[in-house]
Amino acid sequence: MNLTYAEIIRTAMTAVRDSTTLQQWCMENYGKVPAIYNDLSPMESPVESDCPVVAFAPIGGENGQDEAPFSRGFMVRVALSDDEVDEETDETGRVIWRLYKGTERVSYLLEMLVYPALCEAFNFKNVPISTEDEQIETSNLTLFEAKAGLVIQMEKTIGEDRPYLG
Repeated sequence: MNLTYAEIIRTAMTAVRDSTTLQQWCMENYGKVPAIYNDLSPMESPVESDCPVVAFAPIGGENGQDEAPFSRGFMVRVALSDDEVDEETDETGRVIWRLYKGTERVSYLLEMLVYPALCEAFNFKNVPISTEDEQIETSNLTLFEAKAGLVIQMEKTIGEDRPYLG
C-alpha cells in the first residue's frame, strides 16, 4: 500500500464497507447500511435522508523531511438521523430528564464500530493509526454528527521519498 491520501481513504472506506459488525448495527438500528463517502465537506452537514453516513477526507500531513516523521492526517465523519428520546416529567408535566439517543448512538458508531474497523485494516498493514481530536454535534435535535481527526505516522528511512507498505 502506498501511503498516499487516495490509498489511505480507499483503505478506510473499504474497512467500513467490509465490517459486518458495523453493517449489521446500522441495519438493526436504522434499517439500512451506511452510505460511505470520500471528500464530504467538513463545513456542511450531510442530508438526513442519506444517514447513516460515514465519510472520510484528507486533512494534511508531513513528508518526513529532516527529523520529522512521515505523517498523513485524515478526517472521519459519521452522521445519524435519530429522533428517539428518553424523557421523564414531574407531576406538572415539566421535563426533568431528556436524553437524545442520537448522541449515544453516534458516539457508539464512531468509537465502537468505525475505530475498530479502521484499526484492523491499518494494523493489518502495520500502519499505526491514532486520533488527534473528536467532536460531537447536534443539528435540529435529529441529526447527530461525530468527527475525528486521525493520523498515521511512520519513521522515514534513508533514501525513501515516501513509505511503501506491501
